[in-house]
Amino acid sequence: MTQMTKIRKILMVIVLIIILVVLTQFNFSDLSFKMNKFNYIAIFSGVCTLLSLYFSNKYEKKKAL
Repeated sequence: MTQMTKIRKILMVIVLIIILVVLTQFNFSDLSFKMNKFNYIAIFSGVCTLLSLYFSNKYEKKKAL
């Protein structure tokens, strides 16, 4: 396991924690984009970041074999 793989795993955990924190800030009485714009954008960005980190780790592991 390379150093970058470890860093990516740590970043994945941090991003997951941020997503969970953002989910607690949702206004569940009104789920419109107008009321929760920042939350939707933050969750979408976090999920994209998680996928990017996951697939880059997977690619690096596959390349090492």
